[in-house]
Amino acid sequence: MTTDKLLWNVKEACFQLGIGRTTLMAMTYKGIVPSLLIGRRRMYSAQAVREWIDSKKATKTEGGQR
Repeated sequence: MTTDKLLWNVKEACFQLGIGRTTLMAMTYKGIVPSLLIGRRRMYSAQAVREWIDSKKATKTEGGQR
């Protein structure tokens, strides 16, 4: 049985997004990529990140070239 994880840690989020840790953390601290803290761990909701990506796709197609 395969289940999708609800939350990704930093390493998993980097892998899923295809970006490096430094880039992800910079985008996180600027509030670009949604994340949450659980204790001292930075976590990323798989659903929230997918919705964020979808919103970027919609903005790009609606606004023409960026």
